Amino acid sequence: MASWTTEKPVFIVQVFWIVIIIFIVVVGTYATLAPVILFGPQQHVQVEVVEKKTGSPSNSESKDRLSDYYITFRFSDGSEHELSVNKKDYNSIQENDTGSLVYQERRDNDKTKQFRIRFVRFEKDS
Repeated sequence: MASWTTEKPVFIVQVFWIVIIIFIVVVGTYATLAPVILFGPQQHVQVEVVEKKTGSPSNSESKDRLSDYYITFRFSDGSEHELSVNKKDYNSIQENDTGSLVYQERRDNDKTKQFRIRFVRFEKDS
């Protein structure tokens, strides 16, 4: 029969690996669900591309400073929203393009009821 002192290193190694596996599962789950938790489900809307520009956003609604590329989309209800996009999307989308905008939104502040819109992708009409 083995004593506790000879089994202790094996037990510690097993606990170490269990902790590592749990950590990987938790981090992976959070990385997958974070956009949904922070911004809500993806939404689709028919849009027209109104304007493209580089630099800073033209209104305070666009707080996302991930890039210096902005595209203004006209939603089917007539409202216009300027969204930050990456360089690849900026170069592939042209003014007057129409298609389906996939985006996510969240309320920034319950008192002001302002929404923050996050660009996901644009699917051009054929």
